[in-house]
Amino acid sequence: MADSLPPRIATASLDKSYVHKLYVAEGRSSILIFPCNIKSFSPGPTKDIVAALNDRDSRYIEVWLGKNSGQPGGLKVLCEDQFFVFDVIPSTTTHQDILEVKKSYGMPRTLVEHPEVIEVAASNISDLNSPKVAKHKKLPKIVRTITSSKTGGRE
Repeated sequence: MADSLPPRIATASLDKSYVHKLYVAEGRSSILIFPCNIKSFSPGPTKDIVAALNDRDSRYIEVWLGKNSGQPGGLKVLCEDQFFVFDVIPSTTTHQDILEVKKSYGMPRTLVEHPEVIEVAASNISDLNSPKVAKHKKLPKIVRTITSSKTGGRE
């Protein structure tokens, strides 16, 4: 069983299309180090997970459990133009002190509830004629245009 536990200090390449687990023991903190400057973060709506940005290096975030937190919680981190999602899991058997994200790959998966709906991140309406959209013209569709920043309107 001990072989399946994550190491206390680790570096990783993270796939941004997955939620990653971070095990935290009560009374201890974990440090996440990212390959880019953290622009914003959200430890979720409850007080179970607490997070703070390092005031000397904006690539570091410290995470710990709130009082009486026995439930897992989420942590979302926007790091320049990259987005990372973690399940912070309270643990009595293991703890991750430092997780350094050396690099990342992938992108959040597109969720299409109905095959006739295609989301297109477009800076202007002319992008609707792009080859990416044109290849789907044979499908009956509703095209929802998302206008905004590099995140495609999602933050």
